[in-house]
Amino acid sequence: MPLSMIQYRGYGGLGYGDVVLPGLLILFARTFDLRRQHRFGPTTSRLGYYACTMLAYCAGMARHGIDLALSRCSAKLRGRVAWLAA
Repeated sequence: MPLSMIQYRGYGGLGYGDVVLPGLLILFARTFDLRRQHRFGPTTSRLGYYACTMLAYCAGMARHGIDLALSRCSAKLRGRVAWLAA
């Protein structure tokens, strides 16, 4: 078994709550924007709640991926430094 699998036990740090609950929020925002557009007509604002929540969710997922990659790199470097010091 690779050392990275033993150290992290194969978990990437995301669970169903990190994917499903924001997905429900994005769905609610999309539904709200569509109903508002149907009721009041097109608004002058181009960005609704859907675009903002989707952008924030994508930025958060990208940040999580970067943080996970950096933490794995730093863990590998710490292992090498500890091995060299011993």
